[in-house]
Amino acid sequence: IRVSQQTGIPCFTAYYQRYLPYFEKVKQIVDSGVLGVPLSVSVRLAMPYDNGNEHLEQLITPQTILYNNCNGGHFHRYASHQFDMLQHLFGVITDIKGYAENRLGLYDGEDSVTTCFRFEDGLVGSGSWCFACDDSAIADRIDINGDKGSVYFSAFNYKPIHLNTPNGIEEFDIHVPEHIQLPCIEAVVKHLQGEGICDCDCVSATLTNWVLDKVMKKL
Repeated sequence: IRVSQQTGIPCFTAYYQRYLPYFEKVKQIVDSGVLGVPLSVSVRLAMPYDNGNEHLEQLITPQTILYNNCNGGHFHRYASHQFDMLQHLFGVITDIKGYAENRLGLYDGEDSVTTCFRFEDGLVGSGSWCFACDDSAIADRIDINGDKGSVYFSAFNYKPIHLNTPNGIEEFDIHVPEHIQLPCIEAVVKHLQGEGICDCDCVSATLTNWVLDKVMKKL
């Protein structure tokens, strides 16, 4: 950030989910007011330990996963995108507490994490991450509950978005581009060409860094 400010050269962070049509639809639902007042958010991600990429790729996400090369641990690899996306939806997380443990010792870093957090407007949330679960416990789901409706969706496997209101249940199956970061990269290119503004800059990314560091007791 310091070098970017000193040189005037933009620095971006690959929080690509902000620009995916899938999450743009989720934001549209939240912003429309159809859920009423958001009351709570819950995040759950659970996947088995596996040395190979193909197994996890089929279970969790269409992306290529370098499961044994995740700098900072698997929580940083996945939860960073989830927390960035949630702050894109609801604003800054101002308080978070969490516990991180390596229960099985299958690899360096945490395999089980639980958190509770609060956004600047008072919305509360909770999260649970497990990276060594049995196949029967695999999960990728985020729930948003409001006083007039609820919605749930995934963070990585892009299963249909489910909206539940007094009018019934609606399902939205949103196309995800083959190259998952393409919309974000297009936004960066347009920014550099002076044709738009890409908000995935390094300054905005510090909000998520702060959240992760608080969970890991680095702050």
